[in-house]
Amino acid sequence: MSYGMHHMNIMIINSCLSHGGVEKQIFYLLEHLYKKGLLCNLVTYQSENPSYNILLPDGVSHRKISFTFYNRKGFFKILFFPIWVLRLISFCLKNKVKLIHSWGPFDNIAGSFVSLILGIPHIASVRSINKWAFKGLSIWGKVAKKIVSNSLSAKNILVDKNVQPEKIEVINNGVDLNNFKYNKKNINSDFIFLCIGRISPVKNQLTLLEAFYELVSLKNYKNMFMVLCGKIENEDYYNKILNFIEKKKLSSYVEVLPYVKDVVSLYNRASCVVLPSFAEGTPNVILESMALGVPWIASPVSDIPMLSGDEKRGLLFSSLDKKGVMEGLIRISSHYNEKMLLDARKYIEENFSMDKMVERFISLYDEVVFESQ
Repeated sequence: MSYGMHHMNIMIINSCLSHGGVEKQIFYLLEHLYKKGLLCNLVTYQSENPSYNILLPDGVSHRKISFTFYNRKGFFKILFFPIWVLRLISFCLKNKVKLIHSWGPFDNIAGSFVSLILGIPHIASVRSINKWAFKGLSIWGKVAKKIVSNSLSAKNILVDKNVQPEKIEVINNGVDLNNFKYNKKNINSDFIFLCIGRISPVKNQLTLLEAFYELVSLKNYKNMFMVLCGKIENEDYYNKILNFIEKKKLSSYVEVLPYVKDVVSLYNRASCVVLPSFAEGTPNVILESMALGVPWIASPVSDIPMLSGDEKRGLLFSSLDKKGVMEGLIRISSHYNEKMLLDARKYIEENFSMDKMVERFISLYDEVVFESQ
């Protein structure tokens, strides 16, 4: 460890704690930072899941700034923002924080104000290519010493928005290869599609179900089943999904699950993974599928075509409407290629291990701290 990082006290800001992909990356990073002797503080202003504490690594300090902010609209959100910033400033002073790393658009804005007031170096993050991920860029894009993107696509958008390329670091999501071990699939008579992701219009689960309904209506596809798994982000959209399942009498074909702790068993049950999202960064669900040897088909958005490798490691939907998704389901249901799955696992080992991700973050922290001294 270099001199700049020794005994470094880092504050990581993430708006909430849940069981999503961002939290997976944060928890693993915090665990390894602690093992390397760095003091880590995770600060949130809401927690969506009461069981999040069991996921926090040993030795990591968590502080929830306890006031309801996230669901407030317009004027009230603006009104409460200074309170959030003042509490972050107080936390930094009490804990002698030397580096701020924020993981979302609102967190980026708050981190920038704290950085400006206290002179603490700040690293911002972009985790997706949807418009929300770039909110406040005119503020945090100027203040942050570095901006971390988890995809080349997001970096290109930042450059198009006049952020200097040298300010952007692409650090890919990582997969815990010890937990996600390659497992050769058994070919069963029943074919199970698995879609993991928060229940939200951007994830496009309703179109997926519409396509699935058309599929199982055909004579040769009666042995098809669908599992949807993820936290409910949009209650109205969730109810539309349930109503569709009831209306089309799909309850014997479709299972809707909340967060599942043993996600590896869920993958291993599946015949393939489907991800018809309108926007992604570098999705954990695809990386984990590739590590485990699960066939997959996903949207041709963000860095997913790169992961696919011209469909040598995974398949892509031709379009994200009902017709395109249905055609994709038919393709993936008859497309099992052991060499493709082994190549996908090798690609993950070489490019997307958690250890590589941690090394990149530590190197970045070291660089930012050293340049700020």
